[in-house]
Amino acid sequence: MGFKLYETLGLDRNTNPNEKEIKKAYRKLAMDFHPDKNKGNAEAEAKFKEISNAYDILSDEQKKRIYDQTGDEGFNNNNGNDDFERRHHDIFEQFFSRRHPFHNHFGFNQEERDNTQCNTLHKKMNISLKDAYDGVNKNFTIQINKYCHDCMKKCNNCNGEGTIKQVKSMGIFTQIFTGNCDTCSGSGFKLSRNASCGKCKGEGNYKQEIGANLNLPKGINNGYKTSFPEMGEQPKSGSKKAGDLILEINIQDDDVFKRNGNDLYHVCKISFIHSIVGTTVHIPYFTEILDVDTKTLGVVHPGKQYMIEGKGMPILNTSKKGNMFVEFKIIYPKIKSCEKLAVLEKVLNETFYL
Repeated sequence: MGFKLYETLGLDRNTNPNEKEIKKAYRKLAMDFHPDKNKGNAEAEAKFKEISNAYDILSDEQKKRIYDQTGDEGFNNNNGNDDFERRHHDIFEQFFSRRHPFHNHFGFNQEERDNTQCNTLHKKMNISLKDAYDGVNKNFTIQINKYCHDCMKKCNNCNGEGTIKQVKSMGIFTQIFTGNCDTCSGSGFKLSRNASCGKCKGEGNYKQEIGANLNLPKGINNGYKTSFPEMGEQPKSGSKKAGDLILEINIQDDDVFKRNGNDLYHVCKISFIHSIVGTTVHIPYFTEILDVDTKTLGVVHPGKQYMIEGKGMPILNTSKKGNMFVEFKIIYPKIKSCEKLAVLEKVLNETFYL
């Protein structure tokens, strides 16, 4: 009897994985194979459907019980629900949006946080279109403001909660008031200023530079997000874990191209005479120069977009590229000699099919 659904999520059925383990396995795989992260990759989309189907069954107590008893052969994976194909993305969206307070570069929610971890910080970073074309892999340093755990002590008045409760009797009624602790101003911590502290000199915080690696794949879109674990908000005590830093990538406008999805658009100026007799135009395409012989296009029409296949942006997580579209802006001359217009008309009529 086979149990492929467990294998799909990378789980061992013999260990009887619990609800938390099933959710954790699904979360990791769903983020890796989500179609938004793997555009144009049919295999990734198929894998995403498989893991969504597996989670749909194993996360449901009743379905899981039946599946554990009958295995693959005796269980209908869609459990009688014919619209699973249509709703596998909904499972993903509901799973993440139900639990997490912020979104990442695919448009869905990031890994959950609890009260033992500090907040996630969000920052924006500008890169060029060339960087998005080439991809980025470089080391850099991040300056982090850290709290000195030797000097930041838990407030004894509120026991580190930051709030205190007051009970007041009002006749036969008793009312409880909750407010910020006056001793620590609601922070839960109190600074013991020790000027001889080697870390913070009694200030309670200090700056530390931490090395990190920025790795952006080729072909990312505007708004792509990448995370740096434990480089976000820093804890005031050792009982908490540092939050994460999320960098949102902003791709700056380019002087040569306009981008639309995976396609690039370029406007090229050309003289009226060259639009008829032809010429070679040179288009700077990041690390190379494209030479386009307009004679192969015939008479160039103003406003028409001519496609150069496979010369667009890299398609994320594939070896393919989009296309380039070149629009020619024709510069029309002034007439030098009206007497020769008749001769020109005759030559043109003899040269072209109208």
